Amino acid sequence: MTSLSIALSMALFFTYPQMLPHAAHRPSVAAAQRIIHGVRRRAHRSSPRRTSALVRHTCHSVRCTMLRAIRLTGAPVTWLHPLLWLAWQESRNNPGAMAQEGTIGGYAEGLMQMLPSTFQAHALPGRTNIWSPVDNEAAAIRYIQNRYGNPWEIPGLGTSAYEGY
Repeated sequence: MTSLSIALSMALFFTYPQMLPHAAHRPSVAAAQRIIHGVRRRAHRSSPRRTSALVRHTCHSVRCTMLRAIRLTGAPVTWLHPLLWLAWQESRNNPGAMAQEGTIGGYAEGLMQMLPSTFQAHALPGRTNIWSPVDNEAAAIRYIQNRYGNPWEIPGLGTSAYEGY
């Protein structure tokens, strides 16, 4: 089962448990915790002995890194879609993006196109690499919390009138 199918099964189970007729489709609490915390069980079928050691899952998609940043900052998961929209509008989901035109504060950099001064002011302790997607997203989330309160208060969010945050 993929993480998506487990997550969907969990959502169905907790919402409509009668829809899943037998226990094979019901994910365990441990499986749910592995999904939430980005940990995956790995079994090596080619080796003579199987291992069930927990292996830290590395994520490469913007959705995955955004979920990690949301978890680090304590922001609600409901912010995911507006933040994904912002990442697309700001950098086309490119963590190595750099603005063509600079301002007094420098050039906007990274996935969420933050000025270095704004990034430093809102970065989490120990998360100070502006080119790291998770660090950049976490600083952007904290900036949005401080300036707007929530992403839905950003002027023009989700419309053609959007000019930046």
